[in-house]
Amino acid sequence: MKVLHVVENFGAAGLENVVRNLVLNHNMEEPPQVCVLNELGCNGELLRSKGFKVWSLDWKKQAKSSFRLVRELRKIIKQEGIDTIHAHNFSPFYFCSFAALCTFKPLFVTFHGFINWRRPYTQVYAILSLFARKIVVVSDAMLEHYRPLLGGEKKLETVYNGIDLERFTSANAVSLRTELGIDESDFVLGSIGRISPVKNYPAQIRLVAALKDKIPNLKLVLVTSPSPDSSNLENELRILSDELGVADRVVFAGFRSDVENVLHSIDIFLMTSFSEGTSMAILEAFAAGVPVVASDVGGNVSLIEHDKNGFLFDLNDLNQLKKHILALWADGKKLESMSQQARESSAKFSIRGMISSYESLYAVNRALSSPDG
Repeated sequence: MKVLHVVENFGAAGLENVVRNLVLNHNMEEPPQVCVLNELGCNGELLRSKGFKVWSLDWKKQAKSSFRLVRELRKIIKQEGIDTIHAHNFSPFYFCSFAALCTFKPLFVTFHGFINWRRPYTQVYAILSLFARKIVVVSDAMLEHYRPLLGGEKKLETVYNGIDLERFTSANAVSLRTELGIDESDFVLGSIGRISPVKNYPAQIRLVAALKDKIPNLKLVLVTSPSPDSSNLENELRILSDELGVADRVVFAGFRSDVENVLHSIDIFLMTSFSEGTSMAILEAFAAGVPVVASDVGGNVSLIEHDKNGFLFDLNDLNQLKKHILALWADGKKLESMSQQARESSAKFSIRGMISSYESLYAVNRALSSPDG
């Protein structure tokens, strides 16, 4: 069986890392392939360097029409003898729906996040969902969100994201505090993710400003992967940190591939997003034994057991967020206990479990599609 994963971009964000892991750790006789609608990205380059086929269509850069994009997808599917198409998120789902219809190939789609569709988009995707064999979401909260939008209990299924637990629990992880200009005695908050408005990074800088007098040794480390307009957004964050008088407390670390070392260097993982599916960053923090303080949105609610492996806070209540940070700063035993429970929480989110779930879906579909099925 040959599977073609289709993504819009293939940088280092959570969705892209999930697809990378599905390809690198596959158990199928034929290696999966990836088609990127836009530029190749760092994950595309990585997979190519390991011998996997990765196609880049340069959709937006070359301003290709929808018709041309579908035609190029169809060509790849036929040329490579693809058996199953797996689209990830909304634009790939749209284009793959037509490519699947043209080639009579089964289509799977995974939605990795929430979207509040407006008409006519809701109606368009509801119609397209009729042609998908399976619609996968990455949290139970997303299942409830998409059920009324897409309809049909039979097609919807939850598959939680998985991570390489060994990488993050490894004793080989090293602290980056010296490299990042952070003292060993500092109390460090950290955040890892693409630089995007949905991540709500200004709230984190305002939090540091609100706590700087109560926690004199407080620091914030922001590890961010590029996204469209990321340079402008980072500049706005730097200006905000200057205006609030915390420029010396906020470390803009840029993109780093050694996330396990970053997590080994912080005390609390902070997430202030307006929306999340099943956050890979939270799972990685859990595996590294780092307590998480996160906004009570989307899949975060399914991952975090409040006051056990982390804290949840209301996005509209900065005082609640401050209270949680102060509680962990003041109580080392609580911080250590929460760290242990975070580590234990990661056990059920392995790469192997995720891959097994997806490949089982492919296999069941193939059996049902066979003449004897």
